[in-house]
Amino acid sequence: MNRPLVDIIANLMISVGGEDIHVTADGSTVYIDLPSLQAGQALTRMAPFQQDREASVRSADDVLRAGGLTAVVRHQGRPLAKIGAQAQPSGSAKLLQMDPVELYPARIASAATRERPLVAVGLVLTAVALLSALVYLLRD
Repeated sequence: MNRPLVDIIANLMISVGGEDIHVTADGSTVYIDLPSLQAGQALTRMAPFQQDREASVRSADDVLRAGGLTAVVRHQGRPLAKIGAQAQPSGSAKLLQMDPVELYPARIASAATRERPLVAVGLVLTAVALLSALVYLLRD
């Protein structure tokens, strides 16, 4: 296995939007632990992401890959996304024009459901109502 060009050993905290995001690193992997999905959204609203998200993601991926590094974004210890040397771009990332990112959409949806259960119930009820209307209209 190739050794990364850079080793990072870190344990720090970043406060964004009143929430603390823990960042740790063990050599070639940087872990970004989000206390909530809102903290992740607040992080991506900061420059340079707010300017051109796609270019920012590609630039971050290029820097990480050049150093042989990987960044893993986690929520409650579960990976939500991975970028850099060890990332395998997923189909959902390509659909969202975030090609270099390995996304875990089911985990993101699960985290969103745990954080906002009433919104999740509303979405399910809306989907059921739309599906029922479609079946009703197409039954003849």
